[in-house]
Amino acid sequence: MPAATLFPAPIAYVKVVAVKKLVVGIKAMACKFSVMILKISHILKKLIVGYCIFLSILLALRASTK
Repeated sequence: MPAATLFPAPIAYVKVVAVKKLVVGIKAMACKFSVMILKISHILKKLIVGYCIFLSILLALRASTK
């Protein structure tokens, strides 16, 4: 059997493995990105709640001095 007939299968296998690794890498990157977005939104939520508490205290102090 000629040697050329033995090479197509390994080349096709390598291409399939490369595509699978690419897809897994993209999924992992998307997962990390979504986790980062969740963390940022959690921090923003804490900042907004803290700012609302600050404003309510400030308004209460203003009302008590009048």
